[in-house]
Amino acid sequence: MKFRVSGIGWMLWAGLAFTLMNIGVKMVKHLPIGEIIIARAGVQMLISFWIAQRLKLKVFNKHSKWLVMRGVFGTIGLFCFYYTLQVLPLGNAIVVHSLSPILTTILAMVFFKEKVFTIQWLWFSLIFIGVYIVNGSVMDANIIGLIVGFFGALFSAAAYNSIKKLKGLVHPQLVVFYFPLVAIPLVSIYTLIAGETWVWPLNYEWFWLLSIGFATHLGQTFLTAAYQADDASRISPMSYLGIIWGAISGMLLFDETYAIAQYLGAGVIFIGILLNIRTKAYYAKRKG
Repeated sequence: MKFRVSGIGWMLWAGLAFTLMNIGVKMVKHLPIGEIIIARAGVQMLISFWIAQRLKLKVFNKHSKWLVMRGVFGTIGLFCFYYTLQVLPLGNAIVVHSLSPILTTILAMVFFKEKVFTIQWLWFSLIFIGVYIVNGSVMDANIIGLIVGFFGALFSAAAYNSIKKLKGLVHPQLVVFYFPLVAIPLVSIYTLIAGETWVWPLNYEWFWLLSIGFATHLGQTFLTAAYQADDASRISPMSYLGIIWGAISGMLLFDETYAIAQYLGAGVIFIGILLNIRTKAYYAKRKG
C-alpha cells in the first residue's frame, strides 16, 4: 500500500521544522541577519543540490523564471521575518508573520481564481481576532518590527502562490533548491551595501547555524509538498499553529511570559483553523 500524506499533514510537519528553525535564529540573535540567512541558505543549497543531482533533475529549465520569482519573494519575506525575530518576542514575531495565510488566500483568489466559500471569511475573521488578541495584549510591541513583519508576511504570501503556480511543472526539490540559489547573492549584495560586519560565530553557534539550515530544508520541502497537494485556502491557515509552537518554545527556552488573554487568543485561532478545514471538507464532499 502506497503511503500518502495530505496537504494538512505536510503543513503540520513543516510547522514543527520551522519552529526548530525559529529557535535556532533566536539562539544566534546577536549575529547579523544577513550572516544568518547566508549560512542557512548555504546549508540548504548543499542539501538540495545533492538531492537534485541524485534525482538527475534539470536545474535550469523553461520554468526558471517562476522559480527565481519564488526565490526573490521568499528571500525578502525571510529577511523581514528574521528581523522581527530579533526585535520582537518569539511568539509575537510568529503572530505577525502568520498574517501570510490570509494574504496567501487573497492572492490565490486574484491570480489563480481559487474558490473561497463565503463562510470561510467568517473563519478567517475569527482567526484574525485571535491574532489581534494575542498580539494586541502586548503593549511594548516594536512598531517598526510590526510593519516590517507585515511586509514579510505579504512577500511570503507571494512566494507561496509562486509554489502553487509551479504545481506539476517541476519537481518540489527544484523549488526548494532555487530559494537558497537566489537568497545567497541577494543577501550578499545587501550585506555589502549595508556594511554589515561579519561576526565569527562561537563554537556552539555553528551548531545552531547548521541546525537552522537543516530545519529550513525540511520545512521548505514539507511546505512545497503541502501547497502542491491542496488548495491554499485550506492549508494556509495551518500556519497559525506556529503561534502555539512558538509560544511554547518561547516559554520553555527563553523565559517569555504571556497573559491569559493571549492563551484565549491562541484557542480562538485553533478553533478557526478547525472550522476552516471542516468547511472545505464539507463542500468537497458535496461536490463529489
